[in-house]
Amino acid sequence: MSISNKAVKRKYEEEKREFKLEWEELYFFIQKNDKPFCLICQVTLSQFKADDCVEASFVIAFNIDQAKRPLALDESTDIQDKPQLAIFVRYVTSDVDVKEELLDLISLKETTRGIDIKIALDETLQKAEIPLNKIISISTDGALSMMGCKNGLIGLLKNDTNLPDFIPIHCILHREHLTAKYFKYDHVMDVVLKIVNYIRSSAKTHRQFKNFLEDIEGDIPNDVPWYCLVRWLDLAFFTDIMQHLSTLNVSLQGQNKLVNDLGQKVFQNQLKLFIRDLQSNNFTHFSCLEKIEACLIESEIKINCDDYVLKLEFLFTDFEERFRDLKALKPSLGFLENPFLVNIIEKECPLSHPIIRNKADLEIELLELLEDEGLKQFINNCPSILEFWKHISILKYPNIKNCAVKLISIFGTTYSCESLYSTMKIIKSKYRSNLTDDHLTELLRTALTSIQPDLKKLTKKLDTKKIPRKQN
Repeated sequence: MSISNKAVKRKYEEEKREFKLEWEELYFFIQKNDKPFCLICQVTLSQFKADDCVEASFVIAFNIDQAKRPLALDESTDIQDKPQLAIFVRYVTSDVDVKEELLDLISLKETTRGIDIKIALDETLQKAEIPLNKIISISTDGALSMMGCKNGLIGLLKNDTNLPDFIPIHCILHREHLTAKYFKYDHVMDVVLKIVNYIRSSAKTHRQFKNFLEDIEGDIPNDVPWYCLVRWLDLAFFTDIMQHLSTLNVSLQGQNKLVNDLGQKVFQNQLKLFIRDLQSNNFTHFSCLEKIEACLIESEIKINCDDYVLKLEFLFTDFEERFRDLKALKPSLGFLENPFLVNIIEKECPLSHPIIRNKADLEIELLELLEDEGLKQFINNCPSILEFWKHISILKYPNIKNCAVKLISIFGTTYSCESLYSTMKIIKSKYRSNLTDDHLTELLRTALTSIQPDLKKLTKKLDTKKIPRKQN
């Protein structure tokens, strides 16, 4: 056969393929930087081929179907005292990027019992077509209606035979708040409360106090807030401890936080260090006490730290009790932090149900992973845990990556719900108190979503001829 008769394959550049608008609705692809871009998994394809988009859409559908869906729930009231139940869902993309989105905002009726919340959750999952067997974990605050072992949401879900085993998470941020709340110095707080209330009792007194602070040099606040049970403290020791707790509280806040990072920030070890220091009158970690000690050097007065040590021991015990369940998760979180430290020869596999599906295959993969020198070198120089898991091949280590994605997806706090309620106070204010529930939900979804709309494309699709114009 001559060369002229042979079928010559054309180059991609010669085919002059273009993006087709119907791909947006058929495959959830748009044109971005002259490349087809998936709206769901945030992946860019190299060529304008319908076959590639079809294949990618099937892969996306498979991943969505296989993905586990952790939930975060919290309940609060709006300006009309109407109970609003916020339900957030977290998912991990194929590139191991963590995404959190509002699943729904449900307006409860008269009561907010555990059964009321469960009914609302069941209806939301059914409406969103989320199978119950895909729920991997549920995070809530510590309210009895949420965490109650019998009539609370978690208790009712545990007794629901249609729901598989899941990991209940009591919001780590809420637990830290409760620990700080019950760390009291009543004899100090009573005096401080009277002083603060006097300063804030009238505009004139408040103004004079602020002017007084502005005239004083030094590292001091320029105002005094209204009394706050958790943070307003006076005594040097109490102030120092609350500064540490405040630092911890801030570090726990934020979206897309990994549960292993949050678990590490629970500072029992710091408390052990503080107790040791105070027993030897070492105030390295107590700046206010250190200043007082410096002023007392000439008088040779020694600060008695016995009471402070007892208070810290009480605080340590409280932390141990409130975060006991995190200790059970610690081996699994250690796997997420560094799977090369897992020794299944000498110890049991640290992962258990519902994180693990196939223990036998997982153990074989872990043994193979231990021999992967390239990944060993990479994890030592990796900037983050997420970056490491992005490089784990789903084809080579499917069970390992599946377990990691489940752990990554767990909500450690209900911070997203709390952020929603803060935004809700702005959107549904006294000037807009008559917003319908559906309108409020969509406004909050738009305000909180991480998805960026293509405003130029939306504008192009808008039929400007139908827009009423102002008559001169």
